[in-house]
Amino acid sequence: MPLLYKCINTRRRKVRTVAEGLNGNTWARDIQGVLGIHEIGQYLQLWQLKQQVTLHDAPDRLIWMWTASGTYTARSCYEATFQGS
Repeated sequence: MPLLYKCINTRRRKVRTVAEGLNGNTWARDIQGVLGIHEIGQYLQLWQLKQQVTLHDAPDRLIWMWTASGTYTARSCYEATFQGS
């Protein structure tokens, strides 16, 4: 949804959480400017996708998939750079 993404103020994109955006469809009100046919198409796609989203009150848990422990290290990041090459 890159075209629709550009229609949202940079500051708003950086501070709005997904939960805040979904609450009362606030994300839709963040869209500014004149929308063309492609932006409207992306809006409709996003609207359908968001209907399938269910958020839970549990805190987020970040897991680094490149280590067995799930913990990020600079070394694991360096090694992940070469995965698949």
